[in-house]
Amino acid sequence: MLVYQFRLMNIQIQEEENYTLVKLEGGNCEAKTIAEIRSKMGEGHAYTIIDFEYISEFPDEFMIELSDWNVELEKEKKLMIAAALNSNRIELFDSYGITGIPTVDESVDFIFMDQLEKELGEELE
Repeated sequence: MLVYQFRLMNIQIQEEENYTLVKLEGGNCEAKTIAEIRSKMGEGHAYTIIDFEYISEFPDEFMIELSDWNVELEKEKKLMIAAALNSNRIELFDSYGITGIPTVDESVDFIFMDQLEKELGEELE
């Protein structure tokens, strides 16, 4: 696990077998936060989960930058999931085209279901 301190925010990056988990703790999200995460992640997996459990504010600049990154990932056939969100925050992330899921565990389950669907789709072709 990699842990970085960035402008009073801890960024933890865990490389798991099938996904990358990014945990954000403390501080405020800024557009620069996304650039910092991207610079530390490298290529990463086809799936990235970002855990927002300890984040309370999502400024427009941050959401726009996150959305732009999500669009780039989608072009590469990769998926970003925003985790640890209540229903209002899921709607916020959805309005920016980002998949939002209530918990990290549910996000991991979502990834495995997505992988199964892709495998089944390939077998049917």
